[in-house]
Amino acid sequence: MPRLGWFSISGLGELLLPLVVWVTCASLGVAQTVDREILVKFQGTEAGAGPQPQTVRRLPAGARVVRSLPFGGWHLVELPPDLPNRRALDWFRGRPEVVAAEPNQRYQAHRAANDPERSRLYGLERIGAPAAWDVTQGDAGVVVAVFDTGMDLTHPDLAPNLWKNPQEVPGNRIDDDANGWADDVHGIDVVDGDGDPSDDAGHGTHVAGTIGAVGDNGVGVVGVAWRVQLMPVRVLSVDGSGTTVEFASAFDYVVRLKRRGVNVRVINCSWGGGFPSLALREAMEAAAAEGILMVCSAGNDRADLDARPTFPAVYDLPEILSVGASTSCDEPSSFSNQGRVTVDLAAPGSGILSTFRGGDRYAVLSGTSMAAPHVSGAAALLFGMRPEARPAEIRALLLGTTDAMPSWEGLSRTGGRLNVGRAVEAARANRIPSELPEVDRSGARMTGVSRTANGRWGSGRSFQRRWSLGRVCFGGDEPGGRGHGRLPGCLSHGSRQPDGGTGESDTCGGGGAGGQRKPVGECGWAVCGLCLLRSEPGLG
Repeated sequence: MPRLGWFSISGLGELLLPLVVWVTCASLGVAQTVDREILVKFQGTEAGAGPQPQTVRRLPAGARVVRSLPFGGWHLVELPPDLPNRRALDWFRGRPEVVAAEPNQRYQAHRAANDPERSRLYGLERIGAPAAWDVTQGDAGVVVAVFDTGMDLTHPDLAPNLWKNPQEVPGNRIDDDANGWADDVHGIDVVDGDGDPSDDAGHGTHVAGTIGAVGDNGVGVVGVAWRVQLMPVRVLSVDGSGTTVEFASAFDYVVRLKRRGVNVRVINCSWGGGFPSLALREAMEAAAAEGILMVCSAGNDRADLDARPTFPAVYDLPEILSVGASTSCDEPSSFSNQGRVTVDLAAPGSGILSTFRGGDRYAVLSGTSMAAPHVSGAAALLFGMRPEARPAEIRALLLGTTDAMPSWEGLSRTGGRLNVGRAVEAARANRIPSELPEVDRSGARMTGVSRTANGRWGSGRSFQRRWSLGRVCFGGDEPGGRGHGRLPGCLSHGSRQPDGGTGESDTCGGGGAGGQRKPVGECGWAVCGLCLLRSEPGLG
């Protein structure tokens, strides 16, 4: 089942919501984007292939397609100096051959301050790791990909658990396994475009240590999973930022490896940004379809994500876990984002000691970036015990075995902190739920955020948040209106309103030219929500 809180971008006239509460508040902020670059999804383009020649001829003067992403028909378009990103987005979104257009956004690592005085591994005790280790220390057949600043490939606490590509010959500068990356012996660097994912910042090495530093070796620290394969994928530069295109390339790399037989079961994503990306979401959907669980940090803005979302943590895929940070006293960390619907659980994130770049160094860092890898390590233990389990089942198991914390009540979906000991015991007893555990649904869930009537995102002075206690029903005052996102199946050919009435709609689908209506049983409220997200995927 999809998790609560389907996140939909409004812009379809009026959404009719039962028990609606309207909140107008300040801007969500300005997204960091790459100047003179946008992402465009063209109609009828095969994944990885370039756009049709006639499409290229219709591009604005000076604009050119510089890269075709390996999924979903997305292309990176470079703009001329005299064409601002915002004006280019407006132009592309108005073209009939364009499905969607969005900025090439930058995402940031979710690290807060560090504290060199701290030297305790309290986090492992808090999450019940010793009890879990009495049952399992992990499985070296499980691979966890770490999307971050890279990893210190020679660190004595990490090197023995480093993933090795058996089909690649080190140092010959040849793409031996024909996957598009030469010398990707341990992973790749999508920032510099090579096969060396060495860490030049330290953040990724720290995250990796919490997931899977070698245990019982008499050296330094220990990870949640003693035995695991760590695959570093450098997606963040030395300043801790990465772009949509870089993340999409990273997901494609891992998906291809999974299809080839590499047992990647978890991707740790200790980074995020404040605006949605359809391209990034589709990349994550591709990973989810391959049976990969994605663990995302909730962010360090002291914000309520139900009202001020951070992506990808709030994406509504059942293969995504959103993690907030807790202290050694199980209180919410002062910097941690929260969200009754959009944050799943907490894990230790304040003053976490782990590995660091530069030989045999260690450091204490704080952030939801440090909380997420505790959950990734726990998931790795569980996948090792139950290799047949689906990501949604492991997610449900982790959420269903948290320790309830009064200080987290109402601040996360579970109101609890990770307990891997209880999760491992449940897995050993074969108590793996097929659905998410029941939670308190009495609160409102966010169903839309809009700056203007057409639902574009940007740096406007105010936003409207739309909340609902029940399913989302669609109506509007522009039947057959034309939208920016013309995706087949739900809101096809630009139809933005399933009906033009003022009451509940019993159908979902296009009402405009070429649109196909469907009973809600076929399309479903969740799918309608997804179409809403896709209909306005980026910034205006």
